[in-house]
Amino acid sequence: MTTDHYGPLQGGGTYLVDETSPGMSVAVFEGHVRTGRAGLYITGEPPELARHRLAVADKVDITWVTDVSVPGALKPAMIDQINARRERFLEKHQKTILLLDIFTHLVSANDFANVFKFYSYIRDDTHHRDSITIISLDRRALEEGQYRKMSRLARLIFSDENPPDSFLPALKMVEGHTYVLKSGGKRAYRIAAEAARCDRQLMCVVRTFPDSLREQALMPAWTEFHWLSRASHPDVVRPDRPAELFERLTQFLSKDRAILLLDGIDLLIAEVGFNELYRAVTHLKDLARVRKGNLLIQVPPSSLTPGEFQKIAAEAEII
Repeated sequence: MTTDHYGPLQGGGTYLVDETSPGMSVAVFEGHVRTGRAGLYITGEPPELARHRLAVADKVDITWVTDVSVPGALKPAMIDQINARRERFLEKHQKTILLLDIFTHLVSANDFANVFKFYSYIRDDTHHRDSITIISLDRRALEEGQYRKMSRLARLIFSDENPPDSFLPALKMVEGHTYVLKSGGKRAYRIAAEAARCDRQLMCVVRTFPDSLREQALMPAWTEFHWLSRASHPDVVRPDRPAELFERLTQFLSKDRAILLLDGIDLLIAEVGFNELYRAVTHLKDLARVRKGNLLIQVPPSSLTPGEFQKIAAEAEII
């Protein structure tokens, strides 16, 4: 699996997955092993459990980090030996990806400063070797300051609060309902496209180039796009002309059973302010309810304050 939010991970990069158990990180790791990268999984789980978790276990080397004295295992206090085994693997293979699911074990046996130094070295060495490293950890096991340091060290790609689309349940929309998606991925587009195939009109207000969505065949051919941009393009609606945009959206949702996907509300807020956007969204919710349509609002992570999100999500289903 690659990432809907970020695409395939880039060689030389170190990435962070905040999760209570290594499900999302394993899925991303396996996706890159399938593309030909040699995989090393350094885990606090016994090898037989780790192999059961992996669908490509025969293509992955596993190192067990444990306090139990077992042949081939390494103790969490032996940071230098763990790193030496990692380096031997990298020297043996040309294209590599590593998954480290040992953070809790390391901080239980070492000072955080030494653990952070260990991960800092791995980040730099990963870049030098054009490898890929994925770090799985649960932020609840860290102090806030410690988590901030780790999140600056590696790029956060997924968390339990913002998982990849494939980890989310399927959704069949109920006519007349509004849905708010806390995501920056493609899930909202897939939900809208599936519903529109039942002979329903679909309009998408998008923040990205519409032709790329058409080329990906995500949307039905009859989808109407409005691109929030100042570029010269037939699909463009300028975000600094909100009256024109909201008039078009009102006319569209006045049709029976129409589906409107609104992406890029942060761009609109930057132009018109939250209060004006909130009034417009409230009106669109009412139209969807009366005309048995659907309004989907995609909210990128951290684009709204908690209070603003609560207002936008009022009388809507959060998914």
